[in-house]
Amino acid sequence: MLGSGVRPWSLYASVLALLSGAALIVDSLLRGTAQASIILIVPVLSGNSPEFLIGTLLGFLGLVGVFVTWGTTDLEAPPEPGPGARGAGGVVLIGPVPIFFGEWKAMGRRGFWGWVVAGAIATALLALLAAVLWLRG
Repeated sequence: MLGSGVRPWSLYASVLALLSGAALIVDSLLRGTAQASIILIVPVLSGNSPEFLIGTLLGFLGLVGVFVTWGTTDLEAPPEPGPGARGAGGVVLIGPVPIFFGEWKAMGRRGFWGWVVAGAIATALLALLAAVLWLRG
């Protein structure tokens, strides 16, 4: 499951931060210091307590930590394809998080972080566009 370059404690710490953040957000929802609503199909959480803020930060850091921990696994070179063999693969960007499939799973760290940067730039541009459109209307 995990490559030899990944320390298990870093994955456990990331998952613990993610779960702690989720627990703090749920507790702030139960106490009434945060509100939850659904816009179209997207859940939206908002709150005004330090507990909600810390929960949000822990959740974000835990999520980033999980992806970075799994992103630093040692990747082996794919076997050489035979004559006439074709491969397929691709990437799906969910925000700044790239998800590779097919032959693209064998991408090195440099390519992985290149896609992370591309996803972050695309997300920032979409957020800027949304903010401009929201301020106009």
